Amino acid sequence: MPVVSLSPFSWAEGLTIDVLIRLLNKTFLDPASHWVVLVSYAVQSVTRSSVRRLSFLEATKAAVFATPTLARSDPFFQAILALCAVGTVLKLDKLLDRLARNNFTTDKQGWKWGQPDGGEIVLTTILCPDFAGAGGLGSNVACRLAARKIKVVVLDVAPLAADAPESIAYYKVDLSNAEEIRQVAEKVRREIGHPSVLVNMAGVVKASSILDMAQRDIDLTYDINVKAHYYTVQAFLPHMLEEGHGHVVTIASSTAYHQAANGVAYCSSKAAALSFHEGLTEELRHLYLPHSKARAVRTSVICPAHFKSGMFAGFVSGIPEFLAPSLEVDTVAELVEKTILSGESQHIIEPYYASFTPLGRALPTWIYGGILACAKDAMGHVQTARGGGKSTARPNGAKSD
Repeated sequence: MPVVSLSPFSWAEGLTIDVLIRLLNKTFLDPASHWVVLVSYAVQSVTRSSVRRLSFLEATKAAVFATPTLARSDPFFQAILALCAVGTVLKLDKLLDRLARNNFTTDKQGWKWGQPDGGEIVLTTILCPDFAGAGGLGSNVACRLAARKIKVVVLDVAPLAADAPESIAYYKVDLSNAEEIRQVAEKVRREIGHPSVLVNMAGVVKASSILDMAQRDIDLTYDINVKAHYYTVQAFLPHMLEEGHGHVVTIASSTAYHQAANGVAYCSSKAAALSFHEGLTEELRHLYLPHSKARAVRTSVICPAHFKSGMFAGFVSGIPEFLAPSLEVDTVAELVEKTILSGESQHIIEPYYASFTPLGRALPTWIYGGILACAKDAMGHVQTARGGGKSTARPNGAKSD
């Protein structure tokens, strides 16, 4: 599973394992530092064994010729050489992953951010009526992009709050209604222009057991979290294909890779969103013509674990915060912003512990089940905290009073 990390090196979540791992990656685990140590050690070895004083150039040349001998006889040199080899292979693997994610093609047009004429237009779907109070992810991303003078178009059923930047264009639309989206898309193209970046960010959480979940909540979850992705892509992808230039960003979740009691609908819908992203990627790669243009359209998916937004109030991970930190909304928003500005296809799972979730199903059942059991109550209080009243599962299908 190719996973990219665009996370900033910050202390926003406090001292966590993510901070330590990023520190190690930038120092002791950096292949460049291994090569520096390797060369320095080889130069020092030949300098010590030389009967005369060597210049740096002479010592370096002698170290190159001495490398086979050191590799056979010096344990420390062997260890550093092994680290260099492993690090170089991993770097090469990341490079190949990056090239493959982008279909081994370059965007010939380039990305024009913040230009008043002919610049990129970012269209995002959100469900966050207040720009200041709750600190929703969608509003945070929209404000970040607007601050960069990028044209931002927001599709939402609720109007923007008074504190929203004036440069953000708002269009009211019911994201569960395909016809409304088609009509609004035509209006956006006519009044603003053709969006070159589509961010499917709108999402809802309805925490409830399978037996207690109302039909309207099931429908709403899949309408917003899954079906809206189809409608928006159908509306805006054709022009990206014509231009050979565009980017579709899908906001999924690390729960796309695992399930949770009282969160089955949400987790399932995010699994569907992830699968949609993968399917769209395959169609761009193999189905649409001409291939040279279709393969230049970028697709990204971001799968954050729990982050501190109002929609997840009451969430309890069941795992120590040091190992499984809850992300700040700013951290996730910066991930989305960096993904958009990169102009490249990305597959991001954050924080660090969540990057192992795709491997869960490869584990023995007794191990995987034990790991999931640690978070068995994670979603149990989300609905209560959001004012909806906690659902009580009905054992054996018994009806509640």
